Parts: sequence; structure tokens; C-alpha cells
Amino acid sequence: MMVSCLSALALFLGCSRNQLTGGTGGSSSEVVGRAVYSNGQPARGAIVRLRGADYVADTSLVSLSSQSGNDADGVTDDSGAFTLNGVGRGDYSIEVNDLMSNAALISCRVSVLDSLFVVPADTLKPTGSISGSLGASSTAMGNVFVQVYGLRRIALISTALAKFVINDVPSGHYTIRIVSSGAGGAHKIGDVDVAPGAQTDIGTVEATSPADACQYSRQITLNTSASGAAVFNNVYNFPALIRLRDANFNFSQAQGRGQDLRFTKADSSDLPFEIERWDSSQGLAEIWVKLDTVFANDASQFITMRWGNSLALGRSNSVAVFDTAAGFQGVWHLAQTGNGVASDATANHFDGMSMGMNATSSAPGAIGLAQSFDGSSSYIQIPGTAGSVLNFPENGRYTVSAWVYSDTLDTLNHCIFSKGHEQYYLKQKWSMIPLSEWEFVEYHDKAGWQSTEATASQNAWTYLVGKRDGNKEYLYSNGVLIDSTYFMNYGSASRNTSGDCTIGRFMQSVTNPSNDGYCYFNGTIDEVRVSNVARGPDWIKLCYMNQKANDALIVLGK
Repeated sequence: MMVSCLSALALFLGCSRNQLTGGTGGSSSEVVGRAVYSNGQPARGAIVRLRGADYVADTSLVSLSSQSGNDADGVTDDSGAFTLNGVGRGDYSIEVNDLMSNAALISCRVSVLDSLFVVPADTLKPTGSISGSLGASSTAMGNVFVQVYGLRRIALISTALAKFVINDVPSGHYTIRIVSSGAGGAHKIGDVDVAPGAQTDIGTVEATSPADACQYSRQITLNTSASGAAVFNNVYNFPALIRLRDANFNFSQAQGRGQDLRFTKADSSDLPFEIERWDSSQGLAEIWVKLDTVFANDASQFITMRWGNSLALGRSNSVAVFDTAAGFQGVWHLAQTGNGVASDATANHFDGMSMGMNATSSAPGAIGLAQSFDGSSSYIQIPGTAGSVLNFPENGRYTVSAWVYSDTLDTLNHCIFSKGHEQYYLKQKWSMIPLSEWEFVEYHDKAGWQSTEATASQNAWTYLVGKRDGNKEYLYSNGVLIDSTYFMNYGSASRNTSGDCTIGRFMQSVTNPSNDGYCYFNGTIDEVRVSNVARGPDWIKLCYMNQKANDALIVLGK
């Protein structure tokens, strides 16, 4: 668990201090804390290690392999408490480890000297591990080491097996450093999450060297100021869309499928990304890059795009970008050939089956390619979703979004995305005035359909977002909240959660409250997402401002 230190001066917890142990005279502080097990028992005799947040184990420690060793800066007493003396200003990682595969990691900032800092009690949990392998382009670079920032952990990658495992890692959020004895620098990999008792595989890693470095780079600015996306609260774990075209990128400088493409933060740590499309012959590419923080009202934040390395291996990773831990439970780019599998970009792999579709169903979308539905027979069924994490309860917290292009506004109902007509869905609804409306609905058992609505448009791309936040319901159109007061259409049927999710029609024919049939969609649908969180208004607005045709967030440098 990652927590922050709490500063305490003369009055904190009744403590009174003039000077710290050792007569520091205001040159250092003291950090105290306590560790327990999940059953509440104190973690007696556990070792405590204090390391700077930017600390990495020296390569001379490689003989320890990935073992943590018994070195300690402190030991917990019979109550599980510990004291660390002589701590200077800075950001720290505190590891509490019982050397029996249970540990906790605490993030601590000491901001003032001659002070007492109290860490909230933490719980020891089973340790996990980090694994991976070395890319073929890096195997000739001498000894390659893997280090974990803030921990005394290191592994030497064998050039024979090119694989590594770092064991006994406390659950937490890490940055990994790859360094080679034959390289001219270090390679960082950020956003590595280790769960209790689990192994996190970071895939293929590469060491950097002058010969291996990308030839080209370009700065990409994220403009959230009033002149750009106009977002005034920070947005976290955001997948930003970057469009490359012949007019702004020389595709001949990169590998044929974009295998050498890389994105880094200002501190040179890697950013996860997914290539949705890379068509060098047509000069077209769409890439999703995961940003841990998009700062509000800022026109100076930037990331760097790098390319131009004939030896680099592909690093596109949709699962890392659309992380289930960040709320994404189903993401369908719909960029497949018309009768192909509609792949889910998340780790859930809720891949859809194309029904009644053919090769010509693939069509230009709001983002790359999309799927065109004929209004009479074509749809996508997503097997295995009936009883899955997409089976949200009444008054749950979730968000459903899609880009929609309607070919016609008529007197019929047209399903966009559905988890059953008696559960929740997005739909184009027939209405007397106006002729058609967008509709987001949650059904309540034997009570009826709670519906939020917005005027529909024909022959234009619309970004629709339906959000449920407990007993509140919202519908957004093109990043703007349109309706937050639901209309109740009464019904007496039981809530039915047994159906799979579908795109382009309902799974079962609708007979209640009227005989509407399957409600086939007539038009094009792109970028369908379902999250198990209620996305905030800034998130929703930023999605629209970034994904619309005239992107207001991304500024490509030269």
C-alpha cells in the first residue's frame, strides 16, 4: 500500500522535541510507523529498509540476484512499530518485510528537518514478482541489469535465456530501470503494478545504447488551456489519441508496422501505447498513449515520440493502455475487417463475433476504421459477457460510450450498445418531436426504464456517453452534459441480466412495452467502451476534445 508520511512537530500526538537523536541540530528528521498482518496481529521482527524514491541497487550486488538480502535500517518491535533516525529531506520508499514473503511498501516525503514524521499503520501482504525478457536487439550489449526504483532489488539478464524474475516484491506501483554495461544510457519502464502474491510480466525489454537509440524524435504538447481542450481539472490514467498522417509524419523513417515507435515522459520513462492502425502505404496511423496525468489548464506539458530503429521490437500493448485497474472493462475499436473478430483491447478479452456482416462492413470511422450496420441483419455479439464484470447492478457506477453516425432518422428504434433491453443500453430512439433522440437507459426490476435523452443528428459523427452514478443518470453528447434528469417509462417485467452484450441490435427481440423487434442500427459505430466507474465531466470532455476530427488536445512538434 502506498501512503504518505504525516508531519508532526511539537504538538503532534503530544510529542515535544528540541533535537533529534544523535544531536542533528536541525539536519535530519525521524520517521516512525507500524506494520500489522491482515488479521490485525503485529508484524514483529520484520526488517525495515529506507531508500530514496530514485534509489536503484548497485550492479555490484548482482550476486544477490533478485533476492532482497537481510540488510536492514530498522526492525519492528513486539507491537510492529519501527523508528528510523537521521532522515534528511526527500522522497523515500520504506519497505517492511518479514522475510517470509510478506511485505508492505510505504511512500514517504520528508519536507522539513528536525521533525517527527508518522507513517499510518500499514498491512503486510504476500509479495509478488516482476518478470520479463530481453529483446533480441539488446542481447549483444554485455551484462544487462534490471533494477527497481526505491527497492534493493536487481537482476542480471542471462544472454543465454534472456529472461529474468525479480522476487519478493511488495505490492505497489513501480518504475523499472534497464541498464547495460555496453549501453550509453538507461531505459525506464513506468507504471508497473505488482499485486499481492502475483507475478507481473512486463514483456520484452530493451537496453539503450548509442547504436540502438532511435534516430528521430518529436515533442508532443498536451494543450488543456482555454486555447486547446479547455479542461480545468486534472485527468488521470487517460488514453490519449495521436493521429499521424503523411502531412505530419514521414512514415518511411519508421518500420513498416511501427515496431520502433516509442513514447516517453519528460523524465524519459516509457509510456504504454497501442497502435490501433499503422498503414504506412496510405500514410495513416492512430495510436493510443496512456498518460498517468493530464494537467489541467496547461499548454506546456509534453511527451516525446521516438522512432527510427531498424532493430527495435514492437511494443504496442492495448492491455496496458486500457487497464482494467483504471476502470476499462471493455474497449472495442471496431477496426477489424467487416466480418472479422471485434477484439476487446482490455485484459478481459471480451471479443465480439460479427453476425450478418461482410468485408464491406468495414468503413471509415471517427477514429481510424469502424463498422457499418445495415439496419436489418448486421450486429456484433460479445460472448461470455452475460454474467461478467459488465453485469452491473441497479444503481451501479459505470459508463458506456461510443462514436455514432446515423444514416437515417426514422420512426424506428435502433440499438447502439446493449446489455439487454431489461438491463442497460444506448439507443437511437424514435420520438414524435424531435423525430429521433439519443437515449441512455437503465432498467429497474418490475419498475421500468429510467431514461436520459438528447436530440439525435443524422449524417454526422456524435460522441455519446451514458453514465450511471448510483441513483443518478447522465447523458453527454459531444462532451457536453445534455440530460441529468431521467424519465421513467413504467414496466412490470423482471430485470433480465442473462443476455450477452451486443453492438448494433438487442440480443433478444423487444416486445415490451411495445413490439420493436431487434432494433437494428442503421449507420456506423466506432470506439465502444464500457467502464466500471462513473467517469467525471472533465474526463468525458477531454475524450471528445481529443478524439474529434479537429483534435484540440494534441499538438505535434516539428
